[in-house]
Amino acid sequence: MDKGIKSVVALLLAVVSVVLIYLTYKGVSGPLEFDKTQTKRERVLQAKLKKVVEYQKAYEERYGHFATLEDLKTFLAQDSVFSIKSEGEYTSEMRDKGQSESELAYKGNKLYAKGKGLSVKEIIAKGLLVRDTTWSPASTLLGDLSLEEVFTVPAFGKTKATLILIDTASIEQIMGTDTVQRSVFEAKVPCSVYLADQDENLLKDQISLLKERRKGKGYPGLKIGSLEEIKETGNWE
Repeated sequence: MDKGIKSVVALLLAVVSVVLIYLTYKGVSGPLEFDKTQTKRERVLQAKLKKVVEYQKAYEERYGHFATLEDLKTFLAQDSVFSIKSEGEYTSEMRDKGQSESELAYKGNKLYAKGKGLSVKEIIAKGLLVRDTTWSPASTLLGDLSLEEVFTVPAFGKTKATLILIDTASIEQIMGTDTVQRSVFEAKVPCSVYLADQDENLLKDQISLLKERRKGKGYPGLKIGSLEEIKETGNWE
């Protein structure tokens, strides 16, 4: 074999070696980088989903049920929320007269005792138990965030910005001898959205893995709340 052929063979072997080293490196580093990227992005989205729960609780406290995405936007942009300032305390005198804390009632914007305990006149005279209700714009719940920002899934890498998915429903709940309807909600973001720019095969493997959870009923992404049960925690918790 002449020197020219030997040089070509040596060069080809060197190229093959470099390619094999690269493929080995990618085979090891690829999944590690995927996991690192997934963890980083999911931390951002988990915080956003927990804020959705906060907004939903405020809406439910106001209207008695949970809201769709559009209703939440309207609520945060135009509506108001209330807070109750407590003055006085539940005293032993009230308790001795049979006045339980559950036997309290609103009169106007103040909370007084009722039933067998102290009369409204006694409550006013002694200033024993007063609750003042203060209203403020629902937009204060946003803090420094804009209305669009709180519901937006960021454009990670080469992915496109989109919105958090929010659904509501009503389920039956047995309470003693009664069956009542309870409002429920869920907010979610599929990993096919926030990991769309990652390795296609690794993403498919991750989706399959997530679906296998909860006996084959796992959600392939991040989800908080549920349409099947009363729940306000995330599937990552």
